[in-house]
Amino acid sequence: MRTLMLTCCGVVLLACPGEKKTDAAPDAATAQAAATEVTLLFTGSENGYLLPSHDDQGALRGGAAEVLGRWVAKEGHCAGPLGSGGAPACKDGSTLALSAGDNANGAAISSVFHGEPTAELMKHMGYAASVFGNHEVDFGRPQFARNRETGGFPYLAANLPSSADLGSAAPLELAASANFERRGITFQVIGLSSEKTRSTPMPGRLDDVTFVDDAKALASVPDPQGALRVLLTDGCLGALAKQLEAHPEWKVAVAAGQACKEPFPAKAGGAQLVAVGRHLQQYGRAKLSFRGGKLEAVQAETVDVGDGEAAEPKAQEQVAAWKAKLDALLGEKIGFTKSGLEKDSPKLSRWLATALKEHYRADVGLVNAKGARQALPKGPITKATVFDLIPFENTVVVVKVKGEALKAQLANPEARFAGVKSAAAVSAKKVYSVATNSYVFFGGDGFALQQADPKPKFTGEPWQDAVIAWTKKRASSEKKPLEAQLK
Repeated sequence: MRTLMLTCCGVVLLACPGEKKTDAAPDAATAQAAATEVTLLFTGSENGYLLPSHDDQGALRGGAAEVLGRWVAKEGHCAGPLGSGGAPACKDGSTLALSAGDNANGAAISSVFHGEPTAELMKHMGYAASVFGNHEVDFGRPQFARNRETGGFPYLAANLPSSADLGSAAPLELAASANFERRGITFQVIGLSSEKTRSTPMPGRLDDVTFVDDAKALASVPDPQGALRVLLTDGCLGALAKQLEAHPEWKVAVAAGQACKEPFPAKAGGAQLVAVGRHLQQYGRAKLSFRGGKLEAVQAETVDVGDGEAAEPKAQEQVAAWKAKLDALLGEKIGFTKSGLEKDSPKLSRWLATALKEHYRADVGLVNAKGARQALPKGPITKATVFDLIPFENTVVVVKVKGEALKAQLANPEARFAGVKSAAAVSAKKVYSVATNSYVFFGGDGFALQQADPKPKFTGEPWQDAVIAWTKKRASSEKKPLEAQLK
């Protein structure tokens, strides 16, 4: 009996190592067939809105630290700068953060400091790449290059070949695509800049850059060779969907861009479409499931970032530091509005144009409709508020033009003005002095004042300074709000 028991134990002992080996080390075939998930995170038109901001309904939402906090808590994202080759900030990271462009110009906390705060925050948020958007060179090309270095990620535009500006003193150094690896899956990210990219910045800043047709641009991008293609655009998804349907050979798995007025389908040309949101109040999310290295499913949606999201601590510190600098520089109260002014309201345009006209004692104040980038929120008006509305580095130019030429300028659909009731009220024979901004003077938005007066008065003074000075003189208050003084 004793001998039998020893023999049985010997069998058991011989069996045990084999069983442990099976549990601890699955064979290669089993590992290859295991499920893998990667999450793509998209934002776009961040426009420097690092702090929570009001949405179209007036609710306070978003913010850079809040978005990052949600990514870390809900999406499994790792905060911190990426490693070499765009490697995630933590071991086995499963997320890839990408921007559809227009990163830094908008909110005063970013634009006053020429986009540096946004570049710093995007680096900590772990962005891997951004499309070259139509506002990327609003602070000039040298500053764009500095911000790109600070952010530590490439800017992509397959339809703007980098060879176009190699001779420039400040080359854009754009790439058509960039490859990133997450959990053993390689992603080829391709960027497409919108056609308005050349016309939106100050005239002359992108004259040496030539667009290539999107189809031709995609055809020139190297074959992904097993990588999953992700297409980013700073344009509208409705238009992109039509391109994707016409070009299934692009083999795009996920496409991200802006949700514009034109609706877009959930899928087009085999690609899942996702809207990126704006002002860091939303973000796009695409969850990709793989098995054996092959894509099995994509779940895409746009996620709202509401009020009260828990902020990521380091990002919160960075934002707070820049906010303190902004308050020290531009925190002075200069007026008050009881109701606020809508972005496209006649009163907001009248305020900006009247300030130019009266501050420079001109006959007419002329601004472009897109000169104001947001609404004026109700409550106290500070100097920073004006820079929130007008984030551009435009200076004031005073021109003298004949009435006939002025009539043509005021007939421009983009024209917003004060001093005359309408273009029809302008006397063709009279010479008018017109105070405007340098973007309008140099031909932005289709204006032609440079031809009307080739020797204007370049004041060198920021447009914002005139608005601030005029507003301060009006001494608006709760009892006498700004909107009541704009007749």
